[in-house]
Formats: sequence, structure tokens, C-alpha cells
Amino acid sequence: MRLLLSLLVLPFLTQNPTREQPRPATVSGVVLRNGTTDPIAGAAVELSRPGSPAGSGYTALAGADGKFTLRDIPPGDYKLAATRPGYMRGEYGQRGPTSQGLVFALTESQEMRDARIGLSATGAISGRILDRKGAPLAYAQVQALRLSYVGAQRMLAPARVAITNDLGEYRLFWLPPGQYAVMATELRGNVPDTLVSTSGNDGEVLPPAGPRIIPVNEEAPLPMFYPGSPDPQAATTLTVRSGEDSRGIDLTLTPVALRRIRGSVVNLPAATLRTTLHLEPRNAAQGVTLRNAPPRGTATANPNTGAFEMSGVLPGSYYVVAEVGAGSAMTMFGAVPVDVAQSDIDNLSVPLSQGFEVLARFTIEGGEASEAAAELARLSVGLYSTTLPRIVSGQPVPQQPGVLSLRSVLPGDYRVGVSWRGLAESYQKSIRLNGVDIRDPLRLEGRPTGPIEIVMSMKMGSITGTATSATQQPLSGVTVVTVPWGRTAVTDPRGNFTIAKIPPGDYKVYAFEDVEMYAWQNPDFMRPHENRGKSVRVEVDATANVQVVAIPAGQ
Repeated sequence: MRLLLSLLVLPFLTQNPTREQPRPATVSGVVLRNGTTDPIAGAAVELSRPGSPAGSGYTALAGADGKFTLRDIPPGDYKLAATRPGYMRGEYGQRGPTSQGLVFALTESQEMRDARIGLSATGAISGRILDRKGAPLAYAQVQALRLSYVGAQRMLAPARVAITNDLGEYRLFWLPPGQYAVMATELRGNVPDTLVSTSGNDGEVLPPAGPRIIPVNEEAPLPMFYPGSPDPQAATTLTVRSGEDSRGIDLTLTPVALRRIRGSVVNLPAATLRTTLHLEPRNAAQGVTLRNAPPRGTATANPNTGAFEMSGVLPGSYYVVAEVGAGSAMTMFGAVPVDVAQSDIDNLSVPLSQGFEVLARFTIEGGEASEAAAELARLSVGLYSTTLPRIVSGQPVPQQPGVLSLRSVLPGDYRVGVSWRGLAESYQKSIRLNGVDIRDPLRLEGRPTGPIEIVMSMKMGSITGTATSATQQPLSGVTVVTVPWGRTAVTDPRGNFTIAKIPPGDYKVYAFEDVEMYAWQNPDFMRPHENRGKSVRVEVDATANVQVVAIPAGQ
């Protein structure tokens, strides 16, 4: 009987063998200081799937010799990276500090050896902050503002902050290589809204010896930019290089007298809506956040007389802006330029103007009905005044898909700007008012008889190709960009790329081994590279092919 059961079961066992598990791979290598053979001990190494969250991969610590090993890795595609305090993050196959690393495949039982990851050391800026008498200034806040690209503009953005010690000394460390401006502000007593958070006091900086006693006067600490100006445009930019410490960057902070602005708002409405006033800087450097500076002047006009007074105003060039209502509910607006210098401003008149409504209507060409509907919901339009600090944003009109209302528009010249929420799936084919193409600026004297008609098209093409070195070797991890339009792609391990959804037209395709994000939108950056792009024409529903030589890192 047992023999019979064995004979019956044996065929099933032979027909359904246990499935063998994939044999794991191993990755080993070394972390080095970029451009050298010096190992970096204690670097954290992570092997992860492309697009996976940080910390979800396989990790190891480099030894004293900088070497590491990662075992029991399932087959698949991976990226390899390393970090260490005092260094920028580095990735395997990276061609420059800001470029992406290589995505590579691991097969069963593969032993990947000698994977080299280079890390670039960060830099530092140090110096002293002094008061107007040359004495050290303790508890001053110092910021490193990095010069970076935001769209086509170069702007200053906060990168690091420090507080001076009792000798007035500061050190801004772990700065990635790049260009920086230094800004310092005196902290007086309990100062909220600082970039430093301390436990138990809601983020205020409170000196251990107790709050300072500040004599009552009309002076206030003014943010100063190295080498000694309150104007961000006059700041000297410092070049921070890998592993270098820029020393002796000293600043003297000089308090300035605060001023008042007094006047009246003209043409007040009879309604009970509140009329508020505030200051908008003229010719301000965008991207600079002046933390701890006294707030920009604000006031509320007397509802009967229109009188107002702003106090605590720093010297500078401003618009005094008056608004009745706010946001989409704003009904009247006024703005007057002023220059605040050595004395108060009195008897300023700020006239209010009644706004009117402008409608804009989007139409989508191409695409399935569901795609066109989704694109309509993502589109927006704004009117940007060319003479006043005024932007009017469109608000969707209920029950009318693609129609937006721009309310409280004042007479004047405007630039019409179309924007998308997320990645653009269409392009602006035409924009017309009363059957006439709009050319910037658009002059509006009153409510138009019809809407601004904006035709968007989803009928586009694509570009494929290969990025190579000067010796025609395919390059992986290279950033490829189309100019104009600015769509990008990163080359695969074979140097190939695809850029989809390109509007029909003539373009130049550039490839960079290492490039800062959005730098290609800046004409000054692109000017030296103008002849290194490859010209290509894109047609609707067609794919253009191009081979482009990559611009080496550092050029």
C-alpha cells in the first residue's frame, strides 16, 4: 500500500518542483574625495531603486579605508550614493556636483566591484560682525544667501544661518560650492521669527543674561549686505570653492533712523469696506528674505477722512499701496511711488481707482475629450502690470469650463501670462482680443467687449537622440535640454534620451555633463554655449532625432 501511494505522489512532485529563488548580487567599492585617491572614512552608502524614498534601500558604512560592501541584493535596477557630514552628496557615475548618477542593472549572482563614489568637500565663510563703534556684536544673525537660478532670473536664497558669539565671530559652514552673499542683522532682546529655534520659548532668541534694555529712540537694526550696504543689489558675491574657508568677511552694522509716512486716501468708497495700506519695495531683489527686519509699513485709512499714518519705515524706494477689499473681492486699488530718505513724508495723496472685469477663455486643440478637460482644469491666466506692483489672477467662472474672471483690473499696460499646475501638457498657440493678436504690453482702458481668447494645443512632437563625448562615446547621466521651451531629459546607460510633448517649431538641443537647474533659461549663462547646441525642427505628431556633444562639467 505504501509503495502504491509513493508511486501516485511521485509524478506530482516531479511535475511541480520548488521554484528556485534568484541568487542575490553583491556590490563593493570605495568612497573617495573628488579628484583624489584619499578615502573618506565613515561615509554612509545606500543602494536604492530609482525613485524610491530615501532610507528605503540597502545601506553600509565605509571603513577607515573608505571601502564598503553591500550583500544579498536582489537583481534589478539601482542607484548608488554616499553622504558624509562636510561633503556634498555623491552618486556613482556622477559627472559633476549637481548632475545625476548612473542607473545600473544587477543580475543574479553578480559581483560588482570597484564602484567609486566621489564626494566634494563643502566650504565655509567666516568673519566678525561689529557695531558702529567697531565693537564686537554678539547675538547677531548672519545668513549665507546663495545665488541660484529661479526661472530665468538669478536670485539670492537663504542657504545657511549662524549667530555670532561674544567676540562677534561667526562661521557659516557646510556650504556647497557656489556664489554667495552675506547678510547680517542685529537681534535685539526677544526676537521672534528667527531662523534659529530654541526649546521652550517659541523660537525666540533670549540671551542667558536676560533681555537687553533698548533705549527708546527712532533707530532700528537694518540688515546689511557684505561689504556694507543695505541694498541687496550692491552686495558683493563670494565664490565658495570645495574645501575652502573664506575668512575675514567682516561687516559693520549701523542702525538707521526710522521714518513716518502720513497722508490720505482719495476717492474713498461710500461702502463700509476697510481700506488698508502697505509698502511694496521698488526694484527689490527677488528671492531675498529679510528676516528680523521691522515690518513694512502698514496702516488702515480713516473711513471718514481717508487719513493714514505709517510708522517705523526704513529708508528706501517704495510704492504706497492702498486696497479696498482683498484678493478676488478687491474693488479699488491705488499705488504711489515714494522715496524715503532723511525725513518723514507728509501730505501724501493716494488716489483710488475703480476696477473692471476682464474675462479670459481657454480653448484646447487636440487630445481626447478627457485629456482636454483635465488640461483646462490645470490652466490659469494672470495680468501683470508693467508699471505698478499689481498682479490680477484669474478665478474660474462656475459652470463655464475654461472661462476665468480677472476682477478689479485698472486701466494700464499688462503682460498676459499663462501658467499650468504641474507639467504642461499643451502650449499656447495663440492669444487674441476682439479678433486681434495680443502683443505685449496689452493696453486696457476699460472692460473689453469680449473675452481674451487663448487657444492651447495638445498637438505636439518629440525629440530622441544620443549624447556623446567629443570622441563620440555615448554618455550616461547627462542632462539634455531644449531651448526654448526648456524640457529636459537625462540620458540612460547607453547615452540615449527622449523628450516628449514639444510644441512644433525650431529648437536647439544642448547636453550638459553638469548644470544647475534652470541655468539654461538665463541668457547670460547660455551665451558662451550658444554654438554648442544642435539645431532641430519639431513637427506635430513626429519624432526628430539628433546627436549632440555634451558640454563638459565646469564649462
